[in-house]
Amino acid sequence: MGDPNSDRRKSERKPMQANLEFNLYLDVFKAKTIDVSETGIRFHSDTPIIIQLQYNDGGKCRRRHALLVWAERKGDKGITYGFEFVPEIKI
Repeated sequence: MGDPNSDRRKSERKPMQANLEFNLYLDVFKAKTIDVSETGIRFHSDTPIIIQLQYNDGGKCRRRHALLVWAERKGDKGITYGFEFVPEIKI
């Protein structure tokens, strides 16, 4: 998992609180397992899993494609995710 507070950012972040919707493209992805336990699995895929995000940015509806780059569990308070915007894909 990456560090969500890393200084390796390519652009400046701005605080935002907005509702977010996301869509997973229904497709079959091939992967190879790395390890497995009773509580989870780690795997590698040559094909990135890209999702479409939709959110309100200052009154403007924005749709972007994004790639998961890190996730951090917050105890029993859920999981925080970091996504990288990628160029739009055609499906």
